[in-house]
Amino acid sequence: MPPKERTLTEIRDVDGATYFLDTAWCTASASFDLFLTDGAEIWQTQVGEEEIEKFPTIENETITMEGWVSETKAAFNGELPERYEFLVHKTRRHAPVEFSWKMIAEAGLKFELGSVRMVPCVGGSLGKTIDFFLRRCMALQVVRSHIHQKLSPTKNFILPFARVVPSFLVGTGEKGNAGAGSRGV
Repeated sequence: MPPKERTLTEIRDVDGATYFLDTAWCTASASFDLFLTDGAEIWQTQVGEEEIEKFPTIENETITMEGWVSETKAAFNGELPERYEFLVHKTRRHAPVEFSWKMIAEAGLKFELGSVRMVPCVGGSLGKTIDFFLRRCMALQVVRSHIHQKLSPTKNFILPFARVVPSFLVGTGEKGNAGAGSRGV
């Protein structure tokens, strides 16, 4: 099986609902796997090059295959969210959904890049998706924490400030707080 390039992106559909989109692009072709979740359910589909060639924008030669891949990757990666529109059509719980994405061109013209039917996730693929979501969240938390430490003025500002906090804010050093006010924090 060829290697895959994976991304996880938060998207909003036209109704304002939030979803997470996990995309695994095959590095050797334009095909990809999609996982979509609203936090309560997960849906999945595989999209091959044969199916992509039948999308109206490709079939009508509105856009080249390379242009389509580039626009779809940008949409699924969350680049320029104002340029793309998503629609998730659900009829009921635990049922397949229709997922479509459009590119919004200048003057508000919309071009449907694709529309696929996604089925509810069950079994092993559900576990793999949840595992990926958790690993991705943990990695993002580590990055966020690292950035916060680099940008935080904590070491240079809060600690010196804490030393000059008036004793009535941290205790008086009487009964039960021996010396708390005189030593600082």
